[in-house]
Amino acid sequence: MPILMYHLIAEAKAGTPFPELWVPPARFREQVAALRGAGFTAITMAELWAAWHGDGRLPRHPVVLSFDDGDLSQVMNAAPVLKRIGWPGVLNLAVNHLNAKGLPRWGARRMLRQGWEIGSHTIDHADLTTLGADALRRELAGSRRQLKTRLGIDARFFCYPAGRNDATVRAAVKAAGYDAATTVDPGLAARGQDPYLLPRIRVEPQTTGARLVQLARGTVAAPASGGPA
Repeated sequence: MPILMYHLIAEAKAGTPFPELWVPPARFREQVAALRGAGFTAITMAELWAAWHGDGRLPRHPVVLSFDDGDLSQVMNAAPVLKRIGWPGVLNLAVNHLNAKGLPRWGARRMLRQGWEIGSHTIDHADLTTLGADALRRELAGSRRQLKTRLGIDARFFCYPAGRNDATVRAAVKAAGYDAATTVDPGLAARGQDPYLLPRIRVEPQTTGARLVQLARGTVAAPASGGPA
């Protein structure tokens, strides 16, 4: 089961830090068209979870398109592409990105109306392995409360900032009420895996549509996720 990992859907300006996080809109359109042409259908994490637990069915070739952090480019450049073909995206939202400098609240609400799912990516995009118990609860349970208050959603799924987690963090994620969590570890997700260590496939600016189809099928190895997330 491929869970794709995106960040910004925009052209990276010269000198931009971490240009590997920026997928140009034209490239994104190419990737989505290639996935669709190869028979893939996008689903949400909730749909995946329901199918894995016997409460739903998956399309023949499912794929999750996840987008981290919260950025205007996601609603302006990614969402319209997916809307045209009736696909949902999954936004892993850091609550403090829900503002005019990141993703405006109207943008998050528009995405929800278009069928997107929003999960938690903490409040501050903190390295959770460095936090004490109180700060950890704030980032995990606190982000769920804030997403409920500000967007009216019950976030069931979590995404570790930069993939940073350990046994203490995973236990806290479970205690905060999340059903599952995604990492930056490369690979395909499967039902028998630890639900709090689900791998993803990093999508890069140079990833062609044909290459992404291979990655989603698992016929080539997913790239290592040694960069930022």
